[in-house]
Amino acid sequence: MVIIANITMLILTIISNNKYIKYAICQLVIVIFSMIPIILIQKNIIQNGVLNIIASIICLINFILCLGLCTKQLKEAIVRKFHT
Repeated sequence: MVIIANITMLILTIISNNKYIKYAICQLVIVIFSMIPIILIQKNIIQNGVLNIIASIICLINFILCLGLCTKQLKEAIVRKFHT
């Protein structure tokens, strides 16, 4: 599930040159959810988590790409969204 979300967000980020800010909040949520399998691997609940680790790394790379493209707009969107 996380892999499909990562691939979708990567494609959307690459295709929409000036509109990545729309997907930045969704990408942030995907990053948080992709860290759950890493925690489960650390607790030895999941024994063979190679695919989970790969999905989490791809998610982090995708999030860094999104941050690199729209840092200022992302900060403004988070402030608007969470009213901080």
